[in-house]
Amino acid sequence: MARLEHPLIQVTWHDAHSVGNGEWQAMDSLKDGVCVVVSVGYWLRRPKAKHIILYQSVTDEGSVDNVLYIPLGMVRKVQRLQIPHKKRKKR
Repeated sequence: MARLEHPLIQVTWHDAHSVGNGEWQAMDSLKDGVCVVVSVGYWLRRPKAKHIILYQSVTDEGSVDNVLYIPLGMVRKVQRLQIPHKKRKKR
């Protein structure tokens, strides 16, 4: 089993987004809203990175999957998560 060396985090960030399903929009109908996204993954820390790099899965050999790069300017909150462990029943 792969050893998880990276912290599990939740990142709240503002994403770029579009409106209108490819249809024309009246300019006065456009709202100044944000698209708030919450992502969870293992934090692959890199010195001087301009992104928070998250991955979802890791193999025994250390290969990662579902990698997400979130630009630091879009990040609003980073929260470290703890994985609760249940105690095993004694036999």
